[in-house]
Amino acid sequence: GSNIWGQSDNFRYVHQDNLTGDATLIAKITGLSGVGFSPNSNTKIGVMIRQSTDANSAHQGIFIDGTKRIKSIYRDAANGWAGKNFDGTTVETLPVWLKVEKIGNTVKTYSSTDGILWTERSTRTLSFTGRFTVGLAVSAGTDSKFVEAALSNVTLQSFNSADIGTTYTGTTSQSGAAVTVKGSGTNIWGQSDNFRYVYRDNLTGDATIVAKIAGMTMIGASANSNTKIGVMIRQS
Repeated sequence: GSNIWGQSDNFRYVHQDNLTGDATLIAKITGLSGVGFSPNSNTKIGVMIRQSTDANSAHQGIFIDGTKRIKSIYRDAANGWAGKNFDGTTVETLPVWLKVEKIGNTVKTYSSTDGILWTERSTRTLSFTGRFTVGLAVSAGTDSKFVEAALSNVTLQSFNSADIGTTYTGTTSQSGAAVTVKGSGTNIWGQSDNFRYVYRDNLTGDATIVAKIAGMTMIGASANSNTKIGVMIRQS
């Protein structure tokens, strides 16, 4: 691919689609090398949230380019011109960690040297319509040429929230891999459940979910045998 820029992008995209709600994608960039050519400033490897896989789609991403500089690039709407909301001048030493985070209509990008301490690089308001995509992006910077990118520690966090069977509205907040949920509801039992659900939908095939329960606090009541915190697979 020639570039992620202008009114239309040219790149390889490894992605998940049909996402709704909030999402965070993290990747550790450990290496990049051109196949028969030298990577340049149009070469880009990174993480991206975009409306669709159309070449002219709205998006926000953060990348390391072929000169080892960090760039944060966006397109506000389909067919619009891309812009930079971070144009790094420091030559980075790999590995570099990159993160893109969507909360509501706000999309932020970050970089890190260790995956623990993050530096915010950009923030942009993007109003996606319906479902969107999140993924890893690789562009050689010269069409017909190829760049080999090495990425590891890829983590996608994307959840919807709903109050099932209860009229009391809970809240969900996420910071990295940590999720805090405040939920009401009477129980998960009987013929109908009442609880706060933080979930991924439209899944097929096999699935595994793992969570560490770090704490539980009751607000104005004492926990009892009907109080439940955990993980679940359900039809709907």
